Amino acid sequence: EDAIHALLGDEDDEDHYLKSCAIYTIGLLRLKTFCEEVERYLTHDNPLLRETARQTFEKISKEMDR
Repeated sequence: EDAIHALLGDEDDEDHYLKSCAIYTIGLLRLKTFCEEVERYLTHDNPLLRETARQTFEKISKEMDR
């Protein structure tokens, strides 16, 4: 989880590719503890981050319903 926090970094950081990889990993591992962080990216200006966050949020939301 520390590595994911490091990849997400500062919200103002412009490395969208690394952030999208971190968000994808959150969904892949179904890490519900990152739900708030993922939710922040649902309205991001960058389409890659926004779509990755949408898919990830969908996955972890399903896990939270269980």
